[in-house]
Amino acid sequence: MPTSSKISVEQRLEWYERILSLSRRASDESLESVCRYLMDDAILAAKAELGYFFLITPKGQIHTAYARRQDRTDIPSVDQHFSESVIRRAIEMASPLIVEDASVHPEFREAKSVIAAQIKSLLVLPLFFEKKPIALIYLENKNQAQYFAEELLEVLNLFSSQAAILLHAKMSIAPSKSTATMNEAPILSKNPAMRQILQQADTIANADSTVLLLGETGTGKEVFAKYIHQKSSRAQGPFVAINCSAIPETLMEAELFGYKKGAFTGANADRDGLIRRAHKGTLFLDEIGDLPLMMQAKLLRVLQDKKFTRLGSTVEEESDFRLISATHKPLEDSVSQGFFRQDLYFRINTIALQLLPLRQRTEDILDLAQEFLKNAVIETGRSIKGFSEGAAALLLHYDWPGNIRQLQHAIQRATTLVNADQTNYQFSAEDFKFLSAKNQVSDSMAKLHDAKEEFIRNYVKKAVLIHRGNKSKAAKALGVDPKTLYRHLLEDDNEDKG
Repeated sequence: MPTSSKISVEQRLEWYERILSLSRRASDESLESVCRYLMDDAILAAKAELGYFFLITPKGQIHTAYARRQDRTDIPSVDQHFSESVIRRAIEMASPLIVEDASVHPEFREAKSVIAAQIKSLLVLPLFFEKKPIALIYLENKNQAQYFAEELLEVLNLFSSQAAILLHAKMSIAPSKSTATMNEAPILSKNPAMRQILQQADTIANADSTVLLLGETGTGKEVFAKYIHQKSSRAQGPFVAINCSAIPETLMEAELFGYKKGAFTGANADRDGLIRRAHKGTLFLDEIGDLPLMMQAKLLRVLQDKKFTRLGSTVEEESDFRLISATHKPLEDSVSQGFFRQDLYFRINTIALQLLPLRQRTEDILDLAQEFLKNAVIETGRSIKGFSEGAAALLLHYDWPGNIRQLQHAIQRATTLVNADQTNYQFSAEDFKFLSAKNQVSDSMAKLHDAKEEFIRNYVKKAVLIHRGNKSKAAKALGVDPKTLYRHLLEDDNEDKG
């Protein structure tokens, strides 16, 4: 943003376009998407280097929801620095605030955060609904004073007012949908095998072939199915999901195919089934291994002909959908035992992806925990800044038999149990004492020397993760020379490659 005295017509039109675009898109977006859109849009329109999006609880507690750079990458928590003094001042003013140079500003220059972060230009947009603050956008340029033009205030007032209305609607009108979305961690991974699976998902997204997701309970198969749907050419269509193990056999046909009025007692009106609702979109059948044999035959016909008939009707209807299925069972065994049709198995298994259990994704545990914590503090209004080294070590060493779902529930439980009056609380290992200790013995025992070496490699690897990749700090914490640490890491890399 130039330092000219007036905002150009082009810049003003750009802001108005963004406000209109936000209004059009927000109705179909989740709370998470609206927050990210507001954050990225404000950064882009103001040409800021970076920005923060804060959510404010009814009690006035401020929590960081997102921290983003201009290139739309997330800012790690260790690199997040902002001025709480400026934030409080903007909320008190109840209007957008531009600070030309915080380092010389008489009100803020002595603030520790301004000095430590060497903050220059700031633009802060508090979002108010019915005179109560609900969120705040904080934009920054560290290298140039007088970066944000005062004339921006004209459009900022309109932008912040419209944003507050849309955000409040998402937080109150459809909390169940928004909460579910916010609870899902994005599919980001540092694990090489998991990254390869994500690349495969990207490759097959537009193929329109059936996909079978395999993995233990709680590994995120539905989240993965949504990821494929969102990457596909059907992304604008519906994503319709059903858990086959949760629907009684007597109701399954009505759920999938729908029914006509009068088809059975209680059928007081026509009702579309899930297959019809998935038209032009994706149908996700979770735990398809539990689908009754009778329904397997009917589903096979739908997949072959793309036609179905409602209960109580003789008229065939069509539905154009993509099928993604998931199971934690070995379907080959179910086929051999006669519980699952072989022809249906071949039909749904065009492309199979095996998702990893969380114990094989140690690199991702702390990032997922941080993501779940961010969502938990939004829901509960608690003030929690993160995990101590002891808490991080406990999370890394636990086996997570319930996988990602168990980790999410553990974070939610620990967050809820934190006293609501505490501020900037940091989790300790004691907060997760409800997790049973990892205590498993393999049936086939390894040689003592091999077991010792494996333990050391894993221990060194987890120490590096606890210190966020800083190998020097990890070596110091372990009391070893950095060369020793690097040797164990190299051995681990060579073993993976082998």
